[in-house]
Amino acid sequence: MKFYNHIINTLKGVGKYLSDGKLLKNLIVEDALKLDSELISLLHNDPVIREKFFEKIGGGYFGVRQDQIPKICH
Repeated sequence: MKFYNHIINTLKGVGKYLSDGKLLKNLIVEDALKLDSELISLLHNDPVIREKFFEKIGGGYFGVRQDQIPKICH
């Protein structure tokens, strides 16, 4: 639950994902599916989230851990 709350608080820091103080989950999922650069950068720049959802691929690039995507979309 601690990690889930961390993600929620991180996403709440992005104005376009909020309406009346509530997260717009459909917009977040839409941006995740289209690999929106702002969302991916936000998640990647957070060391806690990066450790969980990204894996290092040669040359310092990171890929999204596909096994984690369903967990953040529900």
